[in-house]
Amino acid sequence: MSYFTDLKGRRWEVNLTFGDIIRLKNIGIDILGMDDDSFVMRGMDEIEVVPVTLGILLERQREKHGLKTDQDVYDAFDAETITRAEKSLTDAILHFFRTTGQLVRCSVMEKLIKARDQLKAVQAADVEAMLNPETKPKDSSNAVRKSPAKRVSRAQTS
Repeated sequence: MSYFTDLKGRRWEVNLTFGDIIRLKNIGIDILGMDDDSFVMRGMDEIEVVPVTLGILLERQREKHGLKTDQDVYDAFDAETITRAEKSLTDAILHFFRTTGQLVRCSVMEKLIKARDQLKAVQAADVEAMLNPETKPKDSSNAVRKSPAKRVSRAQTS
């Protein structure tokens, strides 16, 4: 199990069940997917994916914290909380894979997460270079700048 705290200091436990996977898939979030449209990659471009996913996964804990709606939960999710929550969520997904013996999926997911994190770093460096053109940008690998589909293909065949 993985944990994170929100803006109000409440501790949330992130645990993934098969029921959660089905509920998420029913609303279009494929948390176990390994492709370009997977949770890992969508979470990078669609900031609402992580809080919405957590809204479902944390539903059973809302009452314990005295919260009535998803919005009550979301109101305590600032940028740092979302970052911690995303880490806890990916840890829970990896734990699910390991525990159910899906080691290949686990390995692919770890590679996707690494590729996503590298892409985020490159994007941050690009933004910094645009905002401060007088500073020389750091050298970035062209492999990281390839399309997400190329990254996934590489991760699956490695």
